Amino acid sequence: MSTGSVSVADEGKPLEDGSFQATTVDVLVHGTFSAHEEWKHLFLPYDLEPTTRRLHHNTEVVRTAHCRARGLPGLLGDCNWFTDSGDIQHVTAFGIPGAASHLQERESRCDAVATSGVMGL
Repeated sequence: MSTGSVSVADEGKPLEDGSFQATTVDVLVHGTFSAHEEWKHLFLPYDLEPTTRRLHHNTEVVRTAHCRARGLPGLLGDCNWFTDSGDIQHVTAFGIPGAASHLQERESRCDAVATSGVMGL
């Protein structure tokens, strides 16, 4: 397990212009921050260990702050998508570039949100 730091808006400290200060949180460096990556916390006793519980909480903070900052009406999650040819493709580009281990800004998509995006919350 490896960790990294991600900067997010700290909504508890509004600035005079109405924006928020940035704060840094530690998260697991993994996948795309899709909801399905956090399901393990719902079924296995990972949250009994304080460090794992803190990392899981911080991941959800990053996911919600990312979508709120972009005005998205929901949370991102991997999904199956129909291609122009009618084939179904599993899309993993609905994630957080920079925070994710492999997703680059130019590859990132936010043109759809997943109903399963809130599952981890």
